Amino acid sequence: MATLVDVFPEVHVFRPISGAVLFVASRAPIDPVQNARAALAASPQDFARYGLLRVEDLATAWVLDAEGSRRFAEGASLNTDDRNQLATRSGALGKRSIRTREANNAFLPFDPLRARASEIEFLYVLRGLAQRGERVRAVDLAQALDDPAERGTALGWVRSADSPRQAAMHF
Repeated sequence: MATLVDVFPEVHVFRPISGAVLFVASRAPIDPVQNARAALAASPQDFARYGLLRVEDLATAWVLDAEGSRRFAEGASLNTDDRNQLATRSGALGKRSIRTREANNAFLPFDPLRARASEIEFLYVLRGLAQRGERVRAVDLAQALDDPAERGTALGWVRSADSPRQAAMHF
């Protein structure tokens, strides 16, 4: 990540499924919310094949924006031809490799969705995160909501993904 951030001013990170990380890097500004809107409007059938029906479907996978990527990569050493850490270190990690929960926790402090909540249907995103097994992230985002009624509703929807009976107390 440090190498991408060193080369590109815009680096965004997506986790479309557990165990996968997608880096999107560019010299031009990237706005995943607006770009997704335009792409979905231009070719909805192409994206529907991959389960991307609305902007919120992409938002559930977005874990780092450009600022979050810079902050996340601070202090990390660069990958170079002479020091290719992916080639020399990743195979030796074995059981020490990062797991889904650890990755989620590492990205959590930099979550870009807090700042973009008003631009998307936030409850849909929270439900989607909970259904994907990212309950900690969903609860964290729900608890960040200022309005107590919105917060309670959001927590109810998050809870409904794994325990509909217990979700009822939030509504």
